[in-house]
Amino acid sequence: MIRDGALLIDKAVGPTSHDVVARVRRLVGQRCVGHTGTLDPGASGLLVVLFGRATRLARFLQAGKKTYVGTFVLGVTTDSLDADGKETSRRLCAVGRSEVEEAAASLIGDIAQIPPMMSAVKVDGAKLYERARRGETVRREPRPVTVARFDITGFEAEDYPKVAFEVECGKGTYIRSLVESVGERVGCGAHLAKLRRTANGAYSVGETFTLEELEAGPERLEGAAIPIDQIRTGLPELEPDDAAVRRVRFGAALTEDDSSRLADFGRDSCIEIRKAGRLIAIYRVAGAVEGTRAAAECVLAPAGEEDLP
Repeated sequence: MIRDGALLIDKAVGPTSHDVVARVRRLVGQRCVGHTGTLDPGASGLLVVLFGRATRLARFLQAGKKTYVGTFVLGVTTDSLDADGKETSRRLCAVGRSEVEEAAASLIGDIAQIPPMMSAVKVDGAKLYERARRGETVRREPRPVTVARFDITGFEAEDYPKVAFEVECGKGTYIRSLVESVGERVGCGAHLAKLRRTANGAYSVGETFTLEELEAGPERLEGAAIPIDQIRTGLPELEPDDAAVRRVRFGAALTEDDSSRLADFGRDSCIEIRKAGRLIAIYRVAGAVEGTRAAAECVLAPAGEEDLP
């Protein structure tokens, strides 16, 4: 079995992301396992799970864009902002599709979002959902998030309209809170009824396996596991010459003498260093007096691995 790599899980409705990680720990036989973005128990879809040394890549995959499809209901609100919560209000909603589309469009871009009380965000050392279950409500500071796209893909005009949508967004975005904001803008409230993650960075839900499939036997698990040097973070790629790759394996900085392409990347951006398609390291591009430089963020193929340049 591969010791360092990734599994693309199609999480079912019901288990938590932590439950999935616990089952993967048993499957791969090691403790060092983590995911790249929580899915609520009521949500399904793509959960990228890393194990072994590949967990060092988690922050880079977490930073990538994610895509979701789902439905929400207008006119009904809940304390958790989704279908799992207790209903807090109900009012007939006579808005049309165009009003909902306008409300969704107003949320596209860089916005400030307040985390919901039923979330794992910590305030004063305690997770918000733990405090919510004790009946507490605490002040939460708005957080910057980015919504690249918020499309309304279906609309059922009823007393409590059902709305289908697709969202592409950045790290830390709460889809439940986006739905709440739409409900506030159209004046009747809303709650998230169904959610499925269809993409995370470079990966899509069409590449996933269910936990039951992975638990069917060692051969299925081995075939599904992505080796660490084949993981796609979604970051821009750079392939320097063999001499530079050898230096990268020692964590040495790169300059424009190693690759003139360094100047093509934005300052403070992260890039993949690859050789023959294999992921060697993640570097961060920065400026310097003498030109563009890149410093090591994460070296995955250190000196001593004989099968690499």
